[in-house]
Amino acid sequence: MNQNSQLELKNSSFCVRFDPATGGVTHLFLQADSHGMNWAQGEAQWGTPAPIPSAVHVSSDNSQSSCDGYSVRQVSFRDGCLRAVYQSNLVTVTALRDFSPNGNFRERYTIQNHTAAPVFLPRGSFGIYTTFNDNYQDIQTCLTQRCHTHLWCGGQVSYVCALRMSGQGPHLGLMLTQGSLEGYSVIRQEEKSSNDRGDFSLCPGLLTLAPGESVQLEWELFPHAGREDFYRILMQYPHMIHIQAEHYTLFPGEPLRLRAQCASPIGQAQVRALDTQIPFTVQDNLLLVDATLPQLRGEVSISVTINGISTWLRVNFCPDYSHLLDARTRYIGENQQFHGENSPLDGAYLIYDTQEHYQYYNAQFADHNAGRERLAMGVVMARRLQHSPDDRLYASLMEYAAFVERELFDRNTGVVYNDALRNNNWHRNYNYPWVAAFFIELFHLTGERDCLYKMALCMKGYYRHGGAEFYAIGMPMVDSIQALRQEGMEKLAGELLALYREHGNRILKNSIFFPAHEVAYEQSIVTPALAILLQLYELTGEDAYWQEIQRQMPLLEAFAFTQPDCHLYEIAIRHWDGYWFGKRMQYGDTFPHYWSVLSADVFARYARLQKGNGCGDYARRAQEILRGNLCLFFEDGGASCAYLHPIQVNGRKGEYYDEWANDQDWALYYAEKWLAEAQSQSK
Repeated sequence: MNQNSQLELKNSSFCVRFDPATGGVTHLFLQADSHGMNWAQGEAQWGTPAPIPSAVHVSSDNSQSSCDGYSVRQVSFRDGCLRAVYQSNLVTVTALRDFSPNGNFRERYTIQNHTAAPVFLPRGSFGIYTTFNDNYQDIQTCLTQRCHTHLWCGGQVSYVCALRMSGQGPHLGLMLTQGSLEGYSVIRQEEKSSNDRGDFSLCPGLLTLAPGESVQLEWELFPHAGREDFYRILMQYPHMIHIQAEHYTLFPGEPLRLRAQCASPIGQAQVRALDTQIPFTVQDNLLLVDATLPQLRGEVSISVTINGISTWLRVNFCPDYSHLLDARTRYIGENQQFHGENSPLDGAYLIYDTQEHYQYYNAQFADHNAGRERLAMGVVMARRLQHSPDDRLYASLMEYAAFVERELFDRNTGVVYNDALRNNNWHRNYNYPWVAAFFIELFHLTGERDCLYKMALCMKGYYRHGGAEFYAIGMPMVDSIQALRQEGMEKLAGELLALYREHGNRILKNSIFFPAHEVAYEQSIVTPALAILLQLYELTGEDAYWQEIQRQMPLLEAFAFTQPDCHLYEIAIRHWDGYWFGKRMQYGDTFPHYWSVLSADVFARYARLQKGNGCGDYARRAQEILRGNLCLFFEDGGASCAYLHPIQVNGRKGEYYDEWANDQDWALYYAEKWLAEAQSQSK
C-alpha cells in the first residue's frame, strides 16, 4: 500500500484509493480501462454507512472525523487489508477492504449493537453507500466516464451490474457473498435536477440486534465484459440462483413459466407465492415452473428457495391490455375531461388525482398544463375507438379535438402551442409530433382527409422551427407517409419524406454524439434517434441508416438490465419524472416510467427489419417492456404517472405509485400498437 495524501490498494484488476480520514473509497479504477474511469464517484464516499434517519448521533468530539452521521473511530491498514470503524449512537460498523483470493475487490461489514438495549433498524434505515458514477454530463464524458447502475436487491441473491454508458467494456459488477439485501435508498442533490441519479445505499431488511449482537454483509466487485459475461461470473458463486421467467407480466390464462439455474447441485427447494405452494420440477440442475395460477392477481412476490438460499421475483398478474385500454378511456371520458362554457379549457383532458378525485391544472408549471405530454389521452382515445365504437366516448373525443384545434394548433401556420390560450411562452418541439400523431389517429377513426392535411402542416411547422436539429419523441414518419400514400396524396408524402431525410442526415452526422435536450443525456434522446433511423430505413432501404443503427443500439441497450421483476426487467433508467409530473414532486428512480416504451418501439421496429438471427430476441424484449408498463394502469381505469422505486429518496418514503394520472397514456398507446401486432403474428 502506498500512503501519500490517499491510501491505495492495487492488483492486476483494480486500483482502489481511500480517504485516510474516513477509510471510504474515493477512486475505483479498472486496470484494463483505457479511459481511466472512476467508478466510485459521488457526493458521499463509497463504503461508508448511510445515516439512520432521526436516530443519528454525531460525536461532538472535534478530534474525531465524521462520515455522514457516523463518527469515524479508526482507519488502519495491516496485511493488505484496510480497516475502518464507524459509530452512531446505536451501532458500530466495522469495514474491512481487501482483495479476495480470486483478485476481486472485497468489502466486509459487521454491524454491531454497542448499546445495552435491543436495537431495531427498519428496512431502509441502514445502508452502505455504493456511489456508482451514474450521472449525466456532456456526451463525451457520459460515453467514457459514466455508468448506468442496474441494482437487484433480491435477498441472499443480490447484485449490481454497472454498464459504461457507451456499452463498451470493461464494466463493473458487484455480487453479495454474505447476508441479505432487500432494497436501496438514494441521497441526491436536488439542485442538479434531472442530471444526477444520486448516491445509492444498499439496504438489508429489518435488523433486530440484541446488545452486543452483530450481523455481516459482504460483497465482491469484479470487472466484466457485458450482460452475458456478468451472469457467467455470477454463476461461479455457489449461492447464485439465476431466475428467468418467460413473462414478468401475465395476462389472464397465461401460465407462469420460469427457470432457476443454480451454481450448486439442487437439493431441497421451494417456490411459493403468498400462501400458495407452486409446483416445480428439476431437470439437468434447472428448477422449472409451468403453472397456471388464476387465484393470483396484481403484483406478487414469488419466493424461490434452493439449498437454503432464498431470493424472489416479482410478477404482475394483470388484466388483458385491451381491458385496460377500454377501462382507461372510459375513465378519461368520465373523469378527466373539463367542461366549462367559455373556458379555454373546455374539452381538455386534464391531470386527475386518483386518490382525492379531482381534476388539476396549473398554467404556471408546464408539466401540469393542458397540452404537451397529456396529448396522449386524445391519441389513446382515438386509437381505442377505431376498434371499439362508443358514442359517448366519440362525443368526448370530438370535444377534445375541438380543444386541440382551438387552443393548441394553428392550422394556418402549423404552429403547435405549449398550452391552452395558444400559450407559447415555451415553444417546445416535442409537442409537434404528438399533435401529428393525434391527427393521424383521427384520420384512421373518421376517414377525413383533412386530418392528414393538418398532420402534414404540423410536421412542416416542426421543421420550420428547427426540428431537424432536434430528437423529438414519437416522430410518426412511417405512419404519416403510409397514410398519405393510402389516400393518394403523393405530393405531400414526397415533401414530408424529403424533410425526414434531412433530419436523418443530421442524425447520421452526429452519430453517437447526441445533443443535450431537456436532460443532458437520457434514454429518450437515444430512442428518438434510433426510431428516426429505423423508420427511414423502412421507407428507403438505404444502408447508411442501418449501419448507424448498429452503432447506436449498444448505447440504448445499456440503459436497462434483466432483473427478475416486472418493474425492472428491460425497463430503461429514468429518475426525474416523479418530480416534474407527479403529485408528490419527488425525484428518484421511476421503475417503470412510461417512456421506457420508447425502447420497446425501437426493439420492435428493429426486430421487424433485422436480417438474420436475433430478431426474435428483440421482439421478445419489446413485448416485456410493453407488458412491464401496464402496472401503471388499474382495473377501474385509473392510472399513475410513475412508480417511485427506491425505499427512500432523501429520507422521503418511496415504493409507491404517484396519485396523479397525468401523462402515462403513451405507454398504453404503444402497448396497443405493438402487442396487438405481436398477438396477431403468434396466431
